[in-house]
Amino acid sequence: MRRVLTASTAALVVAAMPLVPVIAIPATVPAVETPAPLGAWDAFVRTMGRIDGYSDTVVAHEVAGERVEDRTYHVTYAKPGLARSEIIAGPGRGSVAVWDGGDTVRGHVGGLLAGIKITVGIGDHRATDIRGKTIASGYFPAIVRLYATSGALSESPGAPGTTVVTFVPRDPAAERGLTREDIVLSDATHLPLEHAGYQNGVLVERERFEDYTIDPTLPPGTFTL
Repeated sequence: MRRVLTASTAALVVAAMPLVPVIAIPATVPAVETPAPLGAWDAFVRTMGRIDGYSDTVVAHEVAGERVEDRTYHVTYAKPGLARSEIIAGPGRGSVAVWDGGDTVRGHVGGLLAGIKITVGIGDHRATDIRGKTIASGYFPAIVRLYATSGALSESPGAPGTTVVTFVPRDPAAERGLTREDIVLSDATHLPLEHAGYQNGVLVERERFEDYTIDPTLPPGTFTL
């Protein structure tokens, strides 16, 4: 059975003893169910807190109406908010984008025009996938913040050695129309292995995360173009 609870951990409240007459309460008090802890999710959050950055390969499948896009990215993230994304297979192969935590993205397309670098708004269609996902929203620290504040989380057993964390957003319109997201976490490393996004039960986003390097040694200029 899936264990459902809000994304935020409840705070402990210490109340002062009221200076009023004691009111009698019924002898039978309804039992209050204590929410089960989100063990896999909490381990993922702790892991993100311990590391300074990561790089990995993302194999992505996106659907937007009649449009379908399959791409493979090499992505790099470093705290506090630096990101680089390069398309290594699929439409736009050779394109690179970098982000420094602000509201713009700098990048270039692949091929003969790779030498032309432009800066655009982070939500510009040239800097997002076909579903409007920005370079900032795809990195794990951003997912941690989103899931912790914008909906409800639950956990369920996945394939052997994994746990599935399900996120149901309060406002799907703010999340590219997604009504449910599943992240498959490794029980061994606590890192995501897969992500799936659904719109009213229909799969519209799928990502597979491979070839992790935690706290990689990055060459100068990784986050500049």
